[in-house]
Parts: sequence; structure tokens; C-alpha cells
Amino acid sequence: MQEPNYHNEDLIDKYLNNTLTKDEEVQLKTLVEQDEDLRDKLMQQKRVITAVRAHDRAKLKEQLKGISAQQPEKVSNKPSIILWLSSAAAIFLIISIGYIFHSQNRPISQQFSAYYEVFPTHSIQRGSTKELEDALKLYNEGNFAEAATALEKLKNDQAPDLYHIYLGNSYIQTGELDKAITIFKSLLVHNQDVIVQQHARWYLALTYLKQDNKSMLNQELQKIIDAQGIYADLATKLYSEAN
Repeated sequence: MQEPNYHNEDLIDKYLNNTLTKDEEVQLKTLVEQDEDLRDKLMQQKRVITAVRAHDRAKLKEQLKGISAQQPEKVSNKPSIILWLSSAAAIFLIISIGYIFHSQNRPISQQFSAYYEVFPTHSIQRGSTKELEDALKLYNEGNFAEAATALEKLKNDQAPDLYHIYLGNSYIQTGELDKAITIFKSLLVHNQDVIVQQHARWYLALTYLKQDNKSMLNQELQKIIDAQGIYADLATKLYSEAN
């Protein structure tokens, strides 16, 4: 049985808590590029933390809504300490209502970074052509503009459908959101693989989130929730936060 690498575990913990030093960032990046298992573990843990944080924010929002819905009690002729406490409660209520009003009126795109993760390359079989390998290398290095160009040049018979998820993600990273939407919609229409469709619909929803298109976001999230697939829990939390 392989012994755990406690140094790698420590680097992952620091990454998830945003406490890496510059040298450790370089070290972790090198390890992740060389070790698929480590990259897989890092992405899984980050997705779990993202889901937990989203759940906590949704729970706080519901609690504050409950507080704002309560009717203030009548102030009776009590000692001054009671009046002071009532004033403090009123101030808290005002702050709570202000928080809710602010959160409900801020752009929903502010929630994008809490939910978006670049689609990982370890989720797909390696391509057999040099063109595919070169495109994925650019993608893994974060050179999304060049990766998009390389993926666009591939012929349909060279690029399995899941590679178009990479192309869509590259467009998200470069801010070409309309192109990303076109890619994901095309996969939903022409691809019959259930897993590919789930990935495509989730990233389509996130693209609408980044666009602040609440109507289309809600439509796609509802479809994800109804399907009860791999993104159902995240979609439920995002729907709660966005509405």
C-alpha cells in the first residue's frame, strides 16, 4: 500500500486556505502538472469546499430573511436598559434588511467565482494526435486564447465531443461568452452522451451567470435540478442564492 505524501497534503491544505507562499505556489503547480492523481484530488477537494461555502451562504441568507420578516415589539414603559436593547435590536434589523437588499440587488455574476472551476483535462482520454496534445498542453498551462485557437483548428473527426467542453471553457476564460454559449448549446443538441450533456449544461448555466442573464440561468439550473445529475446539488445552491 502506497504511503501518503504528507508534504503534498500540506501544500493542498495551504492552497485551499489561501496560505501558500510564492515558492510553494510554484512547487504545487509543478506537482499538479506532473501528477494526475494529485490534480484530481485537488479539484475534488476544491469542489467540496465550494459546495460547502455556497450552502453556508444560502443558510445565512435564509436566516436573515427570517429576521427581517419579524414584527418589532412594542416598546413599553420599561427601564432604560430595555429601551437600549430594543434600539440595538432595531439597528440589527436595519442592518439585516440592508444586507438582504444589497445581496438581492447586486449583479448575480459576482457569484461566478464561487462556482466556476475550469474543466479538468484528467476527465477525458488523451488524444492520439499531436494537435490534440498540443491544444491540451496550452489549456493546462492556462494559455486559453491559444488553446481556443488550437482547438478551433481541429477537424471534427480529430476532436471527440468532450474536447468541445475545453473549447467552451477557453472562451469563458477569454471573455468570449457568446461563443461559449454556442459551443455548449451545440453539444446539448448534437451529443447523446449523458455525461457530456451534464457538463455542457452546467457550463452553459455558468456562462449565463457570468453574463448576468438571470432568466436563462434559472432555466438551465432548473433543468439540472430536475435531471438530478452530477451537478444537481451545486445547481440547487446556486438557484437559491441567485433568487
